[in-house]
Amino acid sequence: MFARNCLVRLFFVAALAAAPAYAGVVTTIASPPERASLLELYTSEGCSSCPPAEAWFSQLKTDPRLWRQLVPVAFHVDYWDHLGWRDRFAKAEFSERQQEYQRANAIKVVYTPGLVLNGHEWRGWFDRKPISELAPQKVGVLEAKFSESGAAVEFTSLQRANAPLVLHVAWLGFDLATAVGGGENGGKTLKHDFTVLDTRALTQVAAGNHYSWRFVGKAPPAGQAPGPRAVALWVTELGDATPIQATGGWIP
Repeated sequence: MFARNCLVRLFFVAALAAAPAYAGVVTTIASPPERASLLELYTSEGCSSCPPAEAWFSQLKTDPRLWRQLVPVAFHVDYWDHLGWRDRFAKAEFSERQQEYQRANAIKVVYTPGLVLNGHEWRGWFDRKPISELAPQKVGVLEAKFSESGAAVEFTSLQRANAPLVLHVAWLGFDLATAVGGGENGGKTLKHDFTVLDTRALTQVAAGNHYSWRFVGKAPPAGQAPGPRAVALWVTELGDATPIQATGGWIP
């Protein structure tokens, strides 16, 4: 995927619309040089098998590897919505993301709860296995600085990309609760963490090893995510869902 021993500095400049929560605040989020693992959960409020997986996922809030070595994100899919309950966090684009993994043979079938670790299906949760430690591999530092004027994101890579790079940004909500009124989980109150509320993706616009992007976006309104909030970021090559580097952190 990459040619080694070439230092590439990739700059992602995110001109995010300032949200009141960022007024006067500068927050820096950075990965270590070693690759952090991106763990994706595909879930739905309409799936009776999902609450146990989400309860396990919530425990990652206290995992000492959080954000530095492990970046969890939970995508709510919409293909269960026709069974009597519409998941308010579900989006068709999240279902499409999971289906793209299937088309790429990264997962065998589309199902919930489904877990993807670094772009490949991971079934360890079903066997109650711990998240395996990957062999340390230095890939570079991914750093984001958030302020009232927006965000600047920089990736300093230790490897040379053979394709355009894409920056993915996911705003996450925590301590979210839903009283489910129908479907397989009717009558239950479900709790969610690491819930993806909104996403952005930026692709390079210039050739060569120096890349710069600008986009307008904002964190979800506080009313949509009244509890703690975080942001997850990861970089991939265009056309390849395997993360090169990932990071994340809490935001005001």
